[in-house]
Amino acid sequence: MLTAGPEIAVMSARRSMLPELARSGGASLERVNGAYEAAQQVALLTGAPIGGGLVASIGAQHVFWVDALSFVLCALSVACLRISVLPRPGRPTPQREYLQELVAGWRFLRADSTLLALALSVALVNVLGGGSAMVLWPLYARTTFGSALGFGVMVGAIGAGSLLGAVLFALVGRRLPRRWVLVGAMALLPAQYWMIWAGVSLLVFTMILLVVGIVVGALNPLGVTIRQERTPFQLRGRVFSSFSAITGSTPAIGSLLAGATVTRLGLASAAAAFGLAGAAITVGVATVPALRRLDLGSSDSTLVSRPPRNEPG
Repeated sequence: MLTAGPEIAVMSARRSMLPELARSGGASLERVNGAYEAAQQVALLTGAPIGGGLVASIGAQHVFWVDALSFVLCALSVACLRISVLPRPGRPTPQREYLQELVAGWRFLRADSTLLALALSVALVNVLGGGSAMVLWPLYARTTFGSALGFGVMVGAIGAGSLLGAVLFALVGRRLPRRWVLVGAMALLPAQYWMIWAGVSLLVFTMILLVVGIVVGALNPLGVTIRQERTPFQLRGRVFSSFSAITGSTPAIGSLLAGATVTRLGLASAAAAFGLAGAAITVGVATVPALRRLDLGSSDSTLVSRPPRNEPG
């Protein structure tokens, strides 16, 4: 609980700076966001094996000190970072209360029907994702494969797919129709639930999760790019935090819902219910009028959401 709240703020701050960094380097937002998400996936894929190796070599207690030292080094590197492309306001602006700042972000998000529809869509998908990763996958691995190894293979498959999806988005994301990428991704995500319902082998399920990972790996930088393009520089941090508050609060709900559904209906029926819910979300995403505007501004994504020019005095 102590780290979850600051993590949203830190993530919002990092993503808020990316448009200026992309512009200074002459790169598109799609390429920069894809590379950023790919770097995160590399860290997730390598962190667990490195942590396991450290625990085996120096003990769990000492690993906590290593982990704490890594945070100190990260803080020092950020303190030494100087981003000259970020604007410096020429005259001071009056500081507003925190609540007013928060409300401003919520108001902008509510007024932009495209961003709001995207946030609600992602939140609903995260309900299903939280339920599958925390409940359905482990239970399916135990009941079908009889060991934790199957669950490890599942997590590795979706992690590798997410890395591949982020890299692919960085390379070709700017040339893809965004609305149809979103609709197609939403249509593919429920496949994992139908595979659980059908009771497929570990190999088949792993291949499906690899495809799901590619989809998720592309959706994350796509969503961030859309937010960066549609949000004014002055509101970027507040809008990003509000967006993350909506989408990040629903996986826990999904876990509770999945646990209750499995207890009442069994694993196969719960998976089928999640599959039907995913299909309903796909239909909604394909038919919501606000999401038809996703491709507006994508032809020159490095030139949108510009910071204000410095004014003299």
